Amino acid sequence: KKQRNIVKSLSKKSKKDNIINDLKKKSTVNDLKGIWKTIKTAANLKPTNNKVDGDNSSSLNSDKLNVYFSTIGDKIQAEVPSHNNGSYTDFLPPVLCVDTTA
Repeated sequence: KKQRNIVKSLSKKSKKDNIINDLKKKSTVNDLKGIWKTIKTAANLKPTNNKVDGDNSSSLNSDKLNVYFSTIGDKIQAEVPSHNNGSYTDFLPPVLCVDTTA
């Protein structure tokens, strides 16, 4: 039992040292993808292969975004009531008169 505990602790230490060395090596060459893969491995997470697929229907469509943002101003302006019959001073708060002659 003692030998099993020693072997297990040495195995954990070796794994930890390997992960640290791997992170140091990958960080010196700015391998961000490799760094995250090592972090996920260390955290016992399955490495994912998230690829951006241009043909995926859930991906953003640049033409739709362009149409949305180029027309949103006109749509909002149409919803806001216009006040063409007044002066800008109608929207200002009342001015308090202060007697400066005293």
